[in-house]
Amino acid sequence: MNFPDEPVFHFLYWVINTPPIGGIIVMLLTGILLISVATTLFWVARGAQVAEEDVYIFPTETLLEEKDESQKH
Repeated sequence: MNFPDEPVFHFLYWVINTPPIGGIIVMLLTGILLISVATTLFWVARGAQVAEEDVYIFPTETLLEEKDESQKH
């Protein structure tokens, strides 16, 4: 594989292969990934503990059955 002669690729290669700078970039990407995963899991767990009931803008089958049974009595 031939390495492109464009300056952008040479710069990116230099940045990534410079130990301190490449390490910092890897640490930042890893930190961003971990924070994203933790935030998503926290959001899902918080959503699972919501105390409010589901509200539908249309009558579901269960609601229609309950209404029919209450009218029979």
